[in-house]
Amino acid sequence: MTSAIALWNVSKKFVLHRDRPRSFQELMLHVVGRNHHQTREEFWALRDLNLRVEPGETLGVIGSNGAGKSTLFKLITRILEPTNGEVLVNGRLTALLELGAGFHPDLTGRENVFLNGSILGLTAREMRQRLDDIVSFAELERFIDVPLRHYSSGMQVRLGFAVATSLDPDIMLIDEVLAVGDEAFQKKCLERIDHFRQSGKTILFVSHDLESVKRLCTRALWLDAGLPAGDGPAVEIVERYRQHVWQEEAKLMAARAHPAGLATGGLTTGGAAHAGKTHWGTGEVLITDVRLLDQAGQPVQLLQTGEPLTIEISYQMREKVIDSVFGIAIYRSDGLWCYGTNTKIEAIGLSNLPDQGLVCIEFPSLGLISGAYTLDVAIHSHDGRAYDYYHPYCAFAVRSQIQDVGVYRPTHRWRIDQKP
Repeated sequence: MTSAIALWNVSKKFVLHRDRPRSFQELMLHVVGRNHHQTREEFWALRDLNLRVEPGETLGVIGSNGAGKSTLFKLITRILEPTNGEVLVNGRLTALLELGAGFHPDLTGRENVFLNGSILGLTAREMRQRLDDIVSFAELERFIDVPLRHYSSGMQVRLGFAVATSLDPDIMLIDEVLAVGDEAFQKKCLERIDHFRQSGKTILFVSHDLESVKRLCTRALWLDAGLPAGDGPAVEIVERYRQHVWQEEAKLMAARAHPAGLATGGLTTGGAAHAGKTHWGTGEVLITDVRLLDQAGQPVQLLQTGEPLTIEISYQMREKVIDSVFGIAIYRSDGLWCYGTNTKIEAIGLSNLPDQGLVCIEFPSLGLISGAYTLDVAIHSHDGRAYDYYHPYCAFAVRSQIQDVGVYRPTHRWRIDQKP
């Protein structure tokens, strides 16, 4: 069977120009200067990519910004030509890359439909046959004869999507266009794409909405810096990519918490973690370090909802006290107080603590939903006098595959019963 799309050893190089001459004099200096070559930089958006997409297949293309996703689509649509390699497309193709490209602001919506249709290769007769469906889908019956300059961006997107999907293509390329528009329109778009998929059309779908990729696509291609990092079942590749993103985010958070060149133990680490934060207390007992630990006892700053978490507080007594209270508070990035507790509230007696040691609080399952959080840590007397208080001490993040809302995800399950 002939592939719908085939790429053989495809690479695409761009030349980036640095320090462009701003005058004729500067241009001549660059031409005759010995350092002229330093103003040009080669950037490979794709390298040696081999890809086959079979008829009727739905392929999701994922990866970070700059990974090469849009370049791949522009090569398939012939907007760009490859530097090396060959691209083959079998069948009628429509691409939703920049909705509304080719629209003219001084023309009415109706006139722009015919203009855009001609750009896509349809005759005026074919567009007349499709006009009612286009206007109905875009929900622009009242505005179709109004100049486009009076349309909101959402109205223009609806019209562009309706025109582009009014064709009966064999292959459809969709590049992140569903990130715009209201929720109801996005739902209509997804339903139309799903209809194309069920009709046996070949679809390539780029999106940062990984759940949509999992739902719509049977297969996923993960691009990383122009190279394929994974290609296989959509659910498997999406989860591999998600884990990679979380790991990279955790590394970045760790680097911010412990910049290169700073010590990683004792007072120095604590100071690095909370540099510039509000800190007060009388100093009889000091917080020397605080660590967030995962189930394996390893430092962590990025967690998944439901994972265990241990907060380990290192302290040192400068004066012997018998009424120490250790407490923590968790705040969301917008300042919402999510949770707070201390050893006094929970009737944990700490009257015979050694001069230095650790006090830990363990969460068997951290129920916070996805978001950014900060942690306050304090040691104070029973009457509330602060010995050492940090607000906040450090930041951490929680990620979840489930897109619920609020702050807390309690353990729960759904049940459907027959009505008696």
